[in-house]
Amino acid sequence: MYSELMSTKYEETMYEISKQDEWRTYRDAFIDLLNNGATLVADRGDLNINQKLDERIPDDAQLFVICDKETISQIN
Repeated sequence: MYSELMSTKYEETMYEISKQDEWRTYRDAFIDLLNNGATLVADRGDLNINQKLDERIPDDAQLFVICDKETISQIN
């Protein structure tokens, strides 16, 4: 599954994104991204985002989403 997500031959891929100023918690980011067609899946190697949605996102977060190319270009 990881190989498929990292491969560019599939429509949906994993991308790194920057933390947005308006996102205070992982829930803020998760909902905003979901509304834009992306799914927040990790902060660095931490895949437990769903278990810490109400925690504050650190300024140095390294967030990863799954989405298609069109969506990532709109997010960035």
